Amino acid sequence: RDGKALYNMICSFDIRGIEENSFINKKMGIKKLYDITGLPPSNMYGLNRILWFKNSKPETYKKAYKFVPWDAYIFYNLGFDCISEYSVCSRTLAFDINNKKWSELILNKADVPLTLFPECQPSGSVIGAMPKKLQEELGFKKKVNAVTGGFDQICAALGSGVIKEGMASVGSGTVECMQVLVPEPLTTDKMLKGSYPFSNHILEGYYICLAINFGAGSILKWFRDNLALEEKMQASRRKIDIFKLFDEKACRSESPLFVYPYFEGAQTPLNDPYAKGIMMGFTLATKKEDIIRGILEGITLELKLNIHELEKNGIKIDSLNASGGGSKSDFWLQLKADITGKPIRSLNVNEAGCLATSVIAGYGIGKYRRIEDAISSIVKFKEEYYPDRKKFEYYENRFRIYEKIFPLISRFMKEI
Repeated sequence: RDGKALYNMICSFDIRGIEENSFINKKMGIKKLYDITGLPPSNMYGLNRILWFKNSKPETYKKAYKFVPWDAYIFYNLGFDCISEYSVCSRTLAFDINNKKWSELILNKADVPLTLFPECQPSGSVIGAMPKKLQEELGFKKKVNAVTGGFDQICAALGSGVIKEGMASVGSGTVECMQVLVPEPLTTDKMLKGSYPFSNHILEGYYICLAINFGAGSILKWFRDNLALEEKMQASRRKIDIFKLFDEKACRSESPLFVYPYFEGAQTPLNDPYAKGIMMGFTLATKKEDIIRGILEGITLELKLNIHELEKNGIKIDSLNASGGGSKSDFWLQLKADITGKPIRSLNVNEAGCLATSVIAGYGIGKYRRIEDAISSIVKFKEEYYPDRKKFEYYENRFRIYEKIFPLISRFMKEI
């Protein structure tokens, strides 16, 4: 009750909770869980971690006043009530995203009391004024209100201007994540097979579908650290960023290689934790720039695979707003347009999520009447990149090959 953590945070990629996930799947049924929570099976979600504590650390479980997401933890330690926001709650596997409340059905099946969870509030809710003593300690001279924010990927989508159906954003950093606005969660068997999660959007009445690729900027960094000694020296001599040098080398011609970016397993839509990264098509004529370009093409073909799957299932995607470190590369943004066939727009801000949270805070204290109006007026686009028809046709043929190869060899991955 004093706000102190009883145990270290468990990271999303930690394997703890696998057995507990199997337990709740059997108790509830995977499809029923998906319909209620919008989440496909995964050990990463909060309820599985709570059950892990109950089973493996019973003394810690018994001592716990609450199990909370980060927003509730920070609010509580700043002297506010223990409150979390809808889109954050929707990542716990215990939240009913349709009725916007904790699912008593799931919690009863899991045998976890509702009292262990924080209160839920919509984004932009003022939960109180900062205690005067804390306000003075932090150097604030005027009254400071605390306002609920949102899940990071959802905020990134909002800050990228995703406020209408058909709009999507793609954040390219260490991980590449596409966020697509939808009017309702499409929790069908096909979407479940592709492991596509749905969360409440910041905007009332909308949801966000996520498509995730763990192998994006992390692969470029792997190449830089292991295979790019010569390029490091060149970049140092020229005093330029090495990724700018990669762009220069990659833009010379299409790569003959196929690169599958499954260096940390395959996420949506393949959902294969045993998948491994593949580079194929090497000959004695292969150059280093072919590998660089192949990596960029492979990451983007994986993005196209997700777009293709979502559109097959009736989800509309008209354009993509780009954010993250990858959005600084004009070459890569044009490549994304050529491969996906979608217009790509770069933003006037680098930190879309931070922009969104500032707008949400302004809305909460009455500076903006509607969040979407504020986003429309603030979010501007630097550049637009349109598909080149001939290049799109070339990559369409490459994509048809790309989506056929991996299923033929995936059964061997578990043995590698």
